[in-house]
Amino acid sequence: MKDFTLAEIAKACNGEYVGDESLKNTKITSVERDSRQVKNGSLFLAIKGERVDGHDFIEKCFAQGAVCALCEKAPENATKPCIVVPSTLDAVKKIGRAYREKFDIPVIGISGSVGKTSTKEMLYAVLSQRFKTHKTQGNLNNELGVPLTLLSMPEDTEAAVIEMGISDFGEMTRLSEMVQPTICVLTIIGECHLENLGDRDGVLKAKTEMFKNARENADFILNGDDDKLSTVKTVNGKKPVFFGLDAKNDFYAKNIKNSGDGKVLATLCFDNNNIDVEEFLKKSLFKWSNYFENEFKKEEIKKEWENRHDKLAYFIEHDELEKVKTDLTALNSFIETKEYAEAISELDKCVFVLKHIEDKYAFNLQNVF
Repeated sequence: MKDFTLAEIAKACNGEYVGDESLKNTKITSVERDSRQVKNGSLFLAIKGERVDGHDFIEKCFAQGAVCALCEKAPENATKPCIVVPSTLDAVKKIGRAYREKFDIPVIGISGSVGKTSTKEMLYAVLSQRFKTHKTQGNLNNELGVPLTLLSMPEDTEAAVIEMGISDFGEMTRLSEMVQPTICVLTIIGECHLENLGDRDGVLKAKTEMFKNARENADFILNGDDDKLSTVKTVNGKKPVFFGLDAKNDFYAKNIKNSGDGKVLATLCFDNNNIDVEEFLKKSLFKWSNYFENEFKKEEIKKEWENRHDKLAYFIEHDELEKVKTDLTALNSFIETKEYAEAISELDKCVFVLKHIEDKYAFNLQNVF
């Protein structure tokens, strides 16, 4: 994870740092609520549950390598620092927000009565082809799961897809304060949690609380087929982008059919464009297959990389060189087996990694110093 010191954490949650002052600048390596997952450098969250109290495991976690505990009461004669707060659950939200603010990246916030997880997985599948993408694991989409998701973002994260689930008013406000989405996606307004939200108008009001804490110039992508979401005309002075099946939407699909092999095909329509997905894929694969079979000089590229590898090893980290080697090997394998869709994806990865290496090791004053 990005550098995050005990001093920064205590400040973010207005906690009282208790322990050796010389350790305040210690950087944590992870945030864990489960004592069984604690490792060297972890910050342990001591949370009081219905049956188990995390405070009972603080010293055990210290013995396992945790560098600090976020807790409501520090153990007597604690062997390592503690950050003491009135509520661990409230504090972790503030810490999650502070850590998210270390990233200047696209963050997609997703919510809706149904379809959140499916949409998250589809967006992740697309984005991860090009960017180092972080996503919500499982259904960690509540007021504990969201900050834990944010706090698990690796240092090199380039995009994030965060799922947000609610059951009452005010929850989305608190979640979006942490996530600060640059893109807001709402799937559908259904009849869920009406015991708290009253009716679908209440669901709409609660879900759209997300918009309050969107980053400046954020985009808003809404299901235009939903009778409630389609009433949203502007958000923060900006017109939403609507998707769906109806031709009135900015992006819509028609001629939807099942291909019989588990794939769904359609014609995608936007800005006066009509793209037949099946035809597009055929043309793209034909073009690329011709390129890989006739123009792509894989043996020359392999030989050139082998010639340069040893020299580059003096300047470039081993893991990064191995990543290029692995991607090139996979690329060649896909070309040999004529799996051109996979080859395209692998070639894109190679180009992206090489561009990253070029930028990272470029000769400039910043890198010199």
